Amino acid sequence: MVLPTIIIVTGSKNAYVQFTSPKSKENVQKLIENNAGLSVATLEVEDNNGNITKIKDGRFNSNTKISFSGNISGENDIYIINMSKTSEAVNKTSEANQTLYDKFKLIIKNLIQW
Repeated sequence: MVLPTIIIVTGSKNAYVQFTSPKSKENVQKLIENNAGLSVATLEVEDNNGNITKIKDGRFNSNTKISFSGNISGENDIYIINMSKTSEAVNKTSEANQTLYDKFKLIIKNLIQW
């Protein structure tokens, strides 16, 4: 069943479908692909560490817990930056993004040095 079918059957212009713990992630992927341009899919996924990532329209938001005691101040920025560097969500680069970066790297360097 695809989302437009749900809308036609219910007569509603809007629908909300939620799959909790789907056994077939491939079928969820197919459902999203089949409805491209007809619906907006928002995915909220949880990794093995309990961190939640929200994916919508090719963009993602990710929250990562960083243990810290005391008040956070500007002096602690280095600690937070170093902890962030260990996050795969921050450091992982898709092949397409790496290709774009490589293509424009020289231009970016020239802008920074200017």
